Amino acid sequence: ITWDDANLRQYGLFAALLLPALEKALNKAILQQAKLELAKASIDIERYFLKNKVYPENLDALVPDYSDTIPLDPMSGISFTYKQLSKDSFEIYSVGWNGRDDDGKQAKKHRKDDTAPTDDFLWVIGDATKGIPPYTIQ
Repeated sequence: ITWDDANLRQYGLFAALLLPALEKALNKAILQQAKLELAKASIDIERYFLKNKVYPENLDALVPDYSDTIPLDPMSGISFTYKQLSKDSFEIYSVGWNGRDDDGKQAKKHRKDDTAPTDDFLWVIGDATKGIPPYTIQ
């Protein structure tokens, strides 16, 4: 969310000071919601793995036994991007602030605008020889 400074002036100094702070708080809330939804989806994927000894081919396979609905990305409003990398690994990610699928690539440094070339939020599980694969949050 961005606010047009010219429009803020008509509401006075208080609005000009308050609304950017609200924007920052809202952005943090959206980011935390994306991380929470990624964690919940990863748990459902792991539950599928424990029963089937293989990761699902897609997120649709989680419904209805492991999740009531397909997990949605708060950044885009559509499902997270999920890739089964091997029989022992997967990645799931949000498209991030720019709203584009950057193939799971993350920005080195977050920019406030959407000019960052890549900015996906990535959650990778992978390559364990025994048991549940270790979690790696990138």
